[in-house]
Amino acid sequence: MLSLDKVSFGYSPGRALIQNESLSFEPGRTYGIIGRNGSGKTTLLNLISGLLTGYRGAIRFDGMESRKRSRDYLEALYYIPESPVRSDLKISAFFRLGPLYPRWEREIFDTLLKKNGLEGDMSLKSLSHGWLKRVYFYFGLAVRARLFLMDEVNDGMDMPAQRELVREMVAHHDPERIVLLASHHMEECQSLLDDILVMEKGRICYSGPLDEALSLTGWMEASDFKGPESDLLQRKTILGTEYVLIRHPEQHGNAVRPADLVTFLEAVTMEGKESDHEKK
Repeated sequence: MLSLDKVSFGYSPGRALIQNESLSFEPGRTYGIIGRNGSGKTTLLNLISGLLTGYRGAIRFDGMESRKRSRDYLEALYYIPESPVRSDLKISAFFRLGPLYPRWEREIFDTLLKKNGLEGDMSLKSLSHGWLKRVYFYFGLAVRARLFLMDEVNDGMDMPAQRELVREMVAHHDPERIVLLASHHMEECQSLLDDILVMEKGRICYSGPLDEALSLTGWMEASDFKGPESDLLQRKTILGTEYVLIRHPEQHGNAVRPADLVTFLEAVTMEGKESDHEKK
């Protein structure tokens, strides 16, 4: 299990970005961390990976503290940042790096490379940003790390590439692995997620199962809305018809269309319109 216990962190003295957050993540589940740019998603991943160490509280994976970056911790961790290292290193070098991970399966990496027409003599510098992230992603599946982190998961990938990422993640599901995927737009990967965390200005304003989150808000025609003003989050006019985004959609039956992940993000981070299920 991965746990954060009363974690606080700031880049400047006296200005905490993340304040007193406690969370837990279970093996076999995929977590989506969503939020606008600058909301703290990358900071959270860097804290968990041990790249940032000056925090208060504790971050532990299977009892190992992240800031110590012990060998056992690093062997269990795989992190793809928003902009992976681009160098003259050739793809073939990953076959030499793989055995550094105790659960490495060469065949997985070899198969994924061949499936996508990638040759070992290709240098990382020659790849587009999207293909670079895919190579790191394939390698991450092959090392079978028990803690898999990926920042801005869709960045640089077109729709077919995003769908392939989903297919391969499903095909290589590991009940021992915790997956954390961060992005400000997670629509194509939504089917992967078991749980979501919504971040805004370093604060986690929602954490819980995805299906529960999507049931908390919904759209309906404004003329059909008879609820209290406190349940009304947003108004939008589409092709001459006014719609409202509301809380407690279960009270309005079939008149409500379920909200998507983007809408839910807007709803729970809207200033002065926080979700009733805001994390305490």
